[in-house]
Amino acid sequence: MARSNTDEIMNAFAFLANKISLCSSVNLRNINIQLENTFRDILNQIYTDREFKNLNKDETNYTAIDLGDNKSDLAVQVTSTTERSKVEETITKYKDEYKFNSVIVLYGVVKKPNRTKDFSELLQGRFLLEEWDLSDLNTKIHDCKSNELEEIQRIIRTDILPKIDFERLQLDSSASDGWDNLEA
Repeated sequence: MARSNTDEIMNAFAFLANKISLCSSVNLRNINIQLENTFRDILNQIYTDREFKNLNKDETNYTAIDLGDNKSDLAVQVTSTTERSKVEETITKYKDEYKFNSVIVLYGVVKKPNRTKDFSELLQGRFLLEEWDLSDLNTKIHDCKSNELEEIQRIIRTDILPKIDFERLQLDSSASDGWDNLEA
């Protein structure tokens, strides 16, 4: 896949952001759970020097974080909730025994909130905190090698894009069959 062919990835993120927004508008948050493994797999392509795993498989609803790497360096909270209170809850509930150096709050939105106040007072140096949105993730994806991009595209086709059976989809041209016989 050529670098210029990343449109499918961006289209998938645009679709995903809209789907998350619609789900959130009726308080359906289960899409976040579905995205944990998708983002895990994408992060494993971006960060080839480490392996992310879904921490909720080890402990149901791992407190404050969803994904963690095998180096105990990066943890990720996957959420569609961008309110400050969600980040504060993540910081407060984070257990120090997890020992991750950084926690990334990964929002399923195109643009994360622009914060006027940081979280340093609440963090008290326990770990570094970053907030990412789909645009940040997209930027990191664009820095990947071609084989990694191809795998990310496969993940996106499997997990994000709507399932359309193009082989069974047939165009019905019966409505225009008689156009050539119309009088002028």
